Amino acid sequence: MRQHKTPSAKTVLQRCVSKAVEQRLDAWVAAKRRRDWSTADAIRDELQQEGVSCEEAPARPPSPSSEPR
Repeated sequence: MRQHKTPSAKTVLQRCVSKAVEQRLDAWVAAKRRRDWSTADAIRDELQQEGVSCEEAPARPPSPSSEPR
């Protein structure tokens, strides 16, 4: 008979925290898509206070004509 290993409390906590952070990141992205900047900023600030970095990628790469020569 196969025995199932019970996850440690630390593992369970990490999964819960990861899920909560993931949900808040999804909410941050959704607020940005709605152009609800105050909500997006508030969520980003909360995440940053908890040590989660919300780095924003550029919307698109710069065009070749805008690069310095």
